[in-house]
Formats: sequence, structure tokens, C-alpha cells
Amino acid sequence: SVALSPDPNFPLESFAVVDRVHVMSYDRAAQHSTYNQSITDLQIFMDAGIPREKLILGIPFYGRNVQPPYRVLAYEEIMKQYQPASSADEVDGIYFNGIETIRRKTCYAINEDLGGVMIWELAHDTTDASSLLQTIFNLSIGRKQC
Repeated sequence: SVALSPDPNFPLESFAVVDRVHVMSYDRAAQHSTYNQSITDLQIFMDAGIPREKLILGIPFYGRNVQPPYRVLAYEEIMKQYQPASSADEVDGIYFNGIETIRRKTCYAINEDLGGVMIWELAHDTTDASSLLQTIFNLSIGRKQC
């Protein structure tokens, strides 16, 4: 397996021979890791001829701003400091993936028969009802509907 950033100028087609391509769909564009950016990033790999079942969508469990001075916060820190709504993906200039965006990305991976999702970085999650991993788990085993 390989972990790659979605760069259409890189010879991505040569990676069609690997078993899994972990798509690092974060630290991208102005808002870091939006749902729409993820779809665009995955399409870059599909356009390069990599089968969708080999694609693993990378999901961030952290937030970051895109203007200096740069700040990066673990999702757990974001939840402790700001208590954002589950639909929020930005607080105080920090862009992250809230529960609703994680749900949408996971459902996309399931509905489009992708190879799955990967997380950077698991230790940044919470251990309460706001857990992003629990959201993914509930969708992947069918406890919640996409």
C-alpha cells in the first residue's frame, strides 16, 4: 500500500498495481479537508485508472488554519476549547471535520464501494459522544444508515 497526496501532475497511474492507495485528502486548499475536496481528490485517482476498491479515503482527526501564524489542533482539543456543533467544520479560523462531515465522507466511501477510510491521527479523537471514530464505526457496521 502507499499513501499519496492527490497531485494530478504526479504519475499516479503507476500506482494502479498496488493493493491499496491511501488518499491523503487533508491539508488541501483553503479549508483543509472539505467533503467536496475529498470527492475531487478521489476523482483524481480514479481518472488515473486506479480502481475505486483500492482507494482508501484519508480523513483528518485534527484541524488547522490556513493563514500564518499556523495552528494545528487535535479534534479533541477543538472539542474541549470550542464545543462546536456536530455540523460545524470551522471555529476561530481552524478548519476541521465535524461529525456531520465525517458521516458524509464515510457514507460516500460505503456507497461508492471504496476500499474504506483511514484516519490521521486516531489519538486526536475524543472518547465521548463526539467521537469521530465511533461515528465511522456505527456507519460501517450498519448501526446508523447512510
